[in-house]
Amino acid sequence: MGGDYFSFVLIGIAFSDYLGVGLGSFAGTIREGQMLGTLEAMLVTPTRVHSIILFSSIWQFLLTSIRVLAYILLGVFFPITILPGWLQKVSYFLPITYSLRAMRHALLQSYSFQALGFDILILALFSVVLLPFSIYAFKVAVRRAKKDGSLTHY
Repeated sequence: MGGDYFSFVLIGIAFSDYLGVGLGSFAGTIREGQMLGTLEAMLVTPTRVHSIILFSSIWQFLLTSIRVLAYILLGVFFPITILPGWLQKVSYFLPITYSLRAMRHALLQSYSFQALGFDILILALFSVVLLPFSIYAFKVAVRRAKKDGSLTHY
């Protein structure tokens, strides 16, 4: 993979911060809006649901970007190749596999954007499939919560 082990781990840790923000900031923002009573007010405005979700999480991503920059300037995830064969096959169905590989190639081996093309293409396909599905699932959940009158319950 290139680079030393410390660099390899450092990139994995930095990426895990982004992953944590990506997985937790949207739910955290919604939960905070519920607790403060602002979620219901935002949802009755003409603002699109996906805009509310995305824009309310930007601050978390900015803070994480600053923290990751500090990691990289100051300086365990396992490489797939050391996993058992059956687990290696499972890993190819997870977006994190392609994200980490692309980040490590770009940062440790200075791969060009073109050389990262396959991983970027796979990540784009994950996005094309999963992003609309997640927005749809959230809209269904909001519709149900509005119908049940449970938006303010937490």
